[in-house]
Formats: sequence, C-alpha cells, structure tokens
Amino acid sequence: MCHLLADTLDELHAMAARIGMEKLLFQNETIPHYDISRTKRELAIAAGAIVIDRHQLADLIRKYQPAP
Repeated sequence: MCHLLADTLDELHAMAARIGMEKLLFQNETIPHYDISRTKRELAIAAGAIVIDRHQLADLIRKYQPAP
C-alpha cells in the first residue's frame, strides 16, 4: 500500500478517478489522500503521477497544515 497525494483536492480527485478509485475511499485526515495498492500505484504513475521522497512529502504535509 501507498498514498496518493496531490497539490490540490481537484488534482487528487481527478487522478483517483483516472485510476478507478471510488471517492468514498478518500481520506481527509492530516493530509488529504487515498490509500492505493501497488497495482493502482503503477496505474497512477502511468497516468502521470510523480513519485516523491520523504522530504517532498514533508513539504506537502506542511502545505496542508494551518499556519500557527
């Protein structure tokens, strides 16, 4: 399993739809995301998703956290 994330909610939902994810699987916790299988991960990459490292993930999480 891995996470499907995006810079915007519109972009996230569009990619999820493109790879056949149902919107009811959307999780809006610390950072909005979908949990996806390895098969869906490969579909997402083929559809243009970019694999990010943990530092880029931390940057994305900070983007979604409210300023103090």
